[in-house]
Amino acid sequence: MAFRCSRFYHFVMPVVVWGSLLSLLLLGVLGCTEKRAMHEEVLVQVGEHALLRRDLPVDLYQGKSSQDSATEVKHYLETWVRSTLLYLYAEKEMGKDNPKVERQVADFRRSLYTQSFESEYVLTNLDTTVLESEMERFYEENQPLFALKRPLVRVLLLSIPEASQHLAEVKRLYTLPLNDENMQRLSSLSMKAGIQFLFTPETWQSLTSLAKYLPADLNLAVDNRRVRHAEFSIDGLVYFLAFQEWKAVGDIAPFNSVKNEVRSIILNRREVTLVRELEERIANEGRAQVKWAER
Repeated sequence: MAFRCSRFYHFVMPVVVWGSLLSLLLLGVLGCTEKRAMHEEVLVQVGEHALLRRDLPVDLYQGKSSQDSATEVKHYLETWVRSTLLYLYAEKEMGKDNPKVERQVADFRRSLYTQSFESEYVLTNLDTTVLESEMERFYEENQPLFALKRPLVRVLLLSIPEASQHLAEVKRLYTLPLNDENMQRLSSLSMKAGIQFLFTPETWQSLTSLAKYLPADLNLAVDNRRVRHAEFSIDGLVYFLAFQEWKAVGDIAPFNSVKNEVRSIILNRREVTLVRELEERIANEGRAQVKWAER
């Protein structure tokens, strides 16, 4: 079958032909005049609505094989045709200039322009530098915001092969106060003893994260704070667990555990203030254009 270089390909074209055509389009071998830029080619048309090659999202074909691209583009065109046919049918049934729909379209257009402009303005003008001191001050002044909804713990959890000759020494060390000196001694043994540190006391963890590594019969004891130290074996590894500190539901979260949240809140409040000031400035500057109806 020979294809002529035409302005468009009607939506009544069988899907099987679409598949072949798509492969040719993607390979750029369709015999169209060189004067017509490829991105201006009409791939499919429904009534007065046409889908141009340039309208195709680049992720449909970028970095993909010709076969995969053809499949995805074919699906995209079929979806576009279906959507356009439904739109035209709805427009016919409801009337092309339906007042209710037109009001909604106008409201959406106004909202879309406003939101897009404000988003771009924030992206360009928002100061995203948040100093540590500012975060600490905000945390101290707004502690009720950071009441815990789930318990947090600081723990040491490590594993060591059952056959390790350093097992006894590690077992002794993990029960000692986990100060810098003792943690350094454990760290110095890690390579030769085969130690893997799963959690260290420097960071806070949720019980949910910790429970993934614990036997089921130990979880209940942990939830009830009956455990300070624990030892268990799984698949040839011995696990040593040492609790350092607890934070219960309702306690104020430690600063380090909510630092990212604090920063996000500060930036969000800055954004709200920035947009409010922008809207006030535009409203004040534009009041000269306002004409009120006479009463």
